Amino acid sequence: MPAFETNEEIQAALEQAIDSERLTTLPIRVGKNGSGGLELRLELAPGKFIFPIHWTPHPKRATFADPEKRRQSQGIFVAPHIADPLAKDLRQWGVNHADLNGRLFIVQSSILIIDR
Repeated sequence: MPAFETNEEIQAALEQAIDSERLTTLPIRVGKNGSGGLELRLELAPGKFIFPIHWTPHPKRATFADPEKRRQSQGIFVAPHIADPLAKDLRQWGVNHADLNGRLFIVQSSILIIDR
């Protein structure tokens, strides 16, 4: 997996992963927010959901194991790869996450999206 050094590289890789997994039937887009960071935008009735993207090149269980840290981290964690055991824990903890292999998990109020 190549190293990503800029938001543009991360954005392009994430858009390619979303498109390659045929998630384009969902209104999911990746864009820049006002402060130059990236966000994932999901438009579903009744409205638009915006998730700040937290790029995590090497996700570790310890980063997410603390419930207080999970509460403070709003948005979606994106990594080049998330191992299946960690992805299972993230789902159990309700942590939004995606990887560049097409894994996508989003839970927000009345929506739940799971792919892979």
